[in-house]
Amino acid sequence: MQNLSFSIGFYLNDKKGKEAVLPLYCRITVNRKSAEISLKRMVEVSSWDKKRKRLKGGSELALTINHYIGQIEMKIYKIHAQLADEGINYSAKTIKDRFTGKLTERHFVLETFKTHNEQVRELANLDRGFSKGTAQRFETTYKHVSDYIESRGNKDIEFNDVNIEWINSLIYYLKTVKGIGNNTTFKYVKNLKKIHLIAMRNGWVQFDPYQHVKTKLDPVMREFLSAEELQLIEDKRIIIPRVDEVRDVFLFCCYTGLRYSDVKQLKNIHITRNINGHKEIHLQTQKTGRGVHIPLLPLPEQIIYKYQSHPRCIASDQLLPVLSNQKMNAYLKEIAGITGIQKNITFHMARHTFATTVTLERGISMETVKAVLGHTDIRTTQIYGQITNKKVHQEMMGIRNKLA
Repeated sequence: MQNLSFSIGFYLNDKKGKEAVLPLYCRITVNRKSAEISLKRMVEVSSWDKKRKRLKGGSELALTINHYIGQIEMKIYKIHAQLADEGINYSAKTIKDRFTGKLTERHFVLETFKTHNEQVRELANLDRGFSKGTAQRFETTYKHVSDYIESRGNKDIEFNDVNIEWINSLIYYLKTVKGIGNNTTFKYVKNLKKIHLIAMRNGWVQFDPYQHVKTKLDPVMREFLSAEELQLIEDKRIIIPRVDEVRDVFLFCCYTGLRYSDVKQLKNIHITRNINGHKEIHLQTQKTGRGVHIPLLPLPEQIIYKYQSHPRCIASDQLLPVLSNQKMNAYLKEIAGITGIQKNITFHMARHTFATTVTLERGISMETVKAVLGHTDIRTTQIYGQITNKKVHQEMMGIRNKLA
């Protein structure tokens, strides 16, 4: 259990002034934060011993009230011991509520988080609104939060005990003890906030401490392939079939902007024709659930034709022979080596390459790129506009030539 300071005191409440008879109170203090309980007894000020926190003398009244104080003290010590044994984070208010019987039902963060994750995992397996990647991210968040709570000597924490100090300590723990980067840390905190919002919707807690937590994300430089590097991969002759297939799937996504999760689920039924008779991909993305319409450029259309009779595609009813993400990334490193590209090529880089090299640098509007990528917020798309200055350079050179 976390090492919490704990004390009990008894006093006469003199808030109403210098009266001869005052109400008797008990003060519970945990880590310098207190909660007071009225003991429903009136005591003469002249008979109260402040040092002993008991009535003076041996009168029947003094003995009765002192015995009553002793019983209260024993009961509170017992509640404190129970909370300590349970390994649950507690406060002075927690002890008071349990003493007064107001704490009828308690709701805990990890307990609720676990139930939430079980439901998300089941829905992801059924492909009902959640992807398996989302389910895994919630599982990872749960593990980090669980480790943090355990590091403070607790098994769980009540929603009412989650405050700004606790969240800031969690952020510090993730960054230092876990060695997690700034942006990833705040993604975990965002996931945890969703659990707190569940508690608020259920009426278990009224206050949202997360709204006061400052989250300053670091700017992210999203790496992509230049037109020259993209051409190197397209032109490279690859004789190993499995590597050649990975190259083709990667190029397909470079010219469509599809994520791994979306190209993995791509089937013939997702290829339709638009009003002009041209082929396009019509798909509901796994990550956001948004529908996208992506016109097929010549190269991805050729790649589809290349694999229409591929045994693995026929057996799995997939449009392309997509391997696991891990294997795809392993083969892409091999492709980078044989093409001489000095970048850590990952499969997701295909989406970045589509957004920058294939579209924005060729003059496609930000709004069109947003629609094709399936972004819910234009600010997400604008990140790509900030990380490439090739188009700006070209246009400025054009103005320079005209002025010259």
